[in-house]
Amino acid sequence: MKPRAIIFFDLDGTLLIGPNQIDESSLEAIKLLRQAGYLPVIATGRARHEIESVLEQTGIEALITMNGQYVVNANELIYSNPLKVADMNALKEAALSKNYNVTYYSDAEITSERADDQWTELNYQSLHSSYPQHRPQLYTEKEIYLMLLMTKEPDPELLTGFPQFSFLRNTPYGYDVVPKGASKAVGILQFIEQQGFEGIPTYAFGDGINDMEMFKLVDKGVAMGNAVAPLKEIAHHITDDFKQSGIYNGLKHYGLI
Repeated sequence: MKPRAIIFFDLDGTLLIGPNQIDESSLEAIKLLRQAGYLPVIATGRARHEIESVLEQTGIEALITMNGQYVVNANELIYSNPLKVADMNALKEAALSKNYNVTYYSDAEITSERADDQWTELNYQSLHSSYPQHRPQLYTEKEIYLMLLMTKEPDPELLTGFPQFSFLRNTPYGYDVVPKGASKAVGILQFIEQQGFEGIPTYAFGDGINDMEMFKLVDKGVAMGNAVAPLKEIAHHITDDFKQSGIYNGLKHYGLI
């Protein structure tokens, strides 16, 4: 049976109010969505192995992860879009020459080019995560779906010198790096097409720059009260802060619960 509508949820600053912590009102909202025949889906920049606790708490099985690079439904891989080794190597060399660190995301682990880096430490602290293991060679051994470039200040020379990549500012300390044109929206389109869900109403909740393309795609984009200004500008509705029942109230606004 097809769902009545599909609702995509970002995690950090949206569904998550702390380290693997979800507001009780959001958990209740997800339960009510399911009971009413709606499909909740996670759409995040994180990898699946980072969010196992979230999946256990919510029971959500459909995942748009690593900014649309890796899409799973009920443990079945639907879509993946790995980065090219040669492109990653070129970006790594350019980053290291400027004293920037990079980290690598496979489907099962995250590793760092450097064992110790200030901005990397601050980046993962802001995400309530540990510093990745030091394993520079991961990108030559496994498929990589996402890189992080660690720099607090924009570097126009570097950001414009690699047209094969999109650089998405996701924290004050670094950029998510994906193939040019990749986004949560691309992953969502793949999910909808593969599942035969064309024509079903879509909603999305988010707070960050990496949610912009997703908001442009779905029928209704709901920005959290704590969202960045550019996302609020294109949102169809602005709900309450993520720590003030923003998910629950946003769903209620549209009559979904």
